[in-house]
Amino acid sequence: MVSVGKRGIGWLGLLLGLLVAAGILVGTLWLVRGLLGFGKPGAVAILRVAMEEKPIAFPVDGGLQTHRDRFEIYKSTQQQLFVSRFVLLAALRDPALARLPTIRRVQEKHDAVDWLGKHLRVHFPGNGELMEVSIALDDPQESVTLLQGVVDAYLREVVNMESDQRRVRLSELDRAVAEKEADVLRDHEELIKMAAVLGTSETGTLTPKQKLALADLESARRELSGMKSELRHLKTDLASQKALLQDTDIFKKLREEVKAEKLATIQAEVKRLEAAIAATTADQQSLQQEVQRIRKSAESFGRVTANMKLIQSTLKNAEAALASLSTERDKVRVECRRPVRIQLFVPAHSAPPSPPNPKCPTEKK
Repeated sequence: MVSVGKRGIGWLGLLLGLLVAAGILVGTLWLVRGLLGFGKPGAVAILRVAMEEKPIAFPVDGGLQTHRDRFEIYKSTQQQLFVSRFVLLAALRDPALARLPTIRRVQEKHDAVDWLGKHLRVHFPGNGELMEVSIALDDPQESVTLLQGVVDAYLREVVNMESDQRRVRLSELDRAVAEKEADVLRDHEELIKMAAVLGTSETGTLTPKQKLALADLESARRELSGMKSELRHLKTDLASQKALLQDTDIFKKLREEVKAEKLATIQAEVKRLEAAIAATTADQQSLQQEVQRIRKSAESFGRVTANMKLIQSTLKNAEAALASLSTERDKVRVECRRPVRIQLFVPAHSAPPSPPNPKCPTEKK
């Protein structure tokens, strides 16, 4: 019989303990590796996020924050936007992504948007200007297709929106400038005709009573013009809200309780706008009658002379407004050529997912 001493038994127990501990450690590592997706084929895409906006000619007011503070806030905002339901819903509306086997399986049991948001990872390696986004699925090609679809939706719905807004603003300014130019031209033509009637370019001296009547008329006309503008905006908002009620795509992805709440909100807004339009229309009609009354009173002092004063005042205001609108339009026209701040640096491609970044609190795991 072989005799084993106490020391031999001690070394054998220690060896067995080390083997058991090593087995537990390896199993734990494999479990964590699987849960975090490190063992799955992944897809990675990289976007470059410029630290500062680079306007072409007109500086951007940054307020009191430092460049670094603004950049950190901007990066954090982009991280949240990339995994927002707004962007992910837009991505999954693409039939090519909706038909992916993984998405179809997920939709049978879970909310695909919520699932996708939890599996996307967004972080800034080294806290620099490169935003790395990734996802890990069982199928590497699905990973690439799905990630690129989300990247495209993010660029379309978020990044390019700023450029689209500048172009819309430019279009609005073009229309406003054209309308104001027409107003200035019309007033000039009327002044020329009245000067021909009087045989002079001078209007003469008005009495205090005449000046007061003209001032009242000009004030009423300005108020009427502002009321007409407000009424146009109200009608535009009402048309937008009614269009939302007819847009079934907005409600397709919403839960029933959320859908009912959103529908009720839109319907309430429609009722509010309709009431506001009715009240504004009534006020406008009343003000128009007042303008007519004051106009008749002013014309009684000398129609041609009073109208010349009125048109001269209106023309002065129109020329000042035209100069301001033209300056703003020229600025926006230049800045429409400004490059977007975020650009795709490396499209989605197969690659092992990067390890978690502990310095990135908003990173999705």
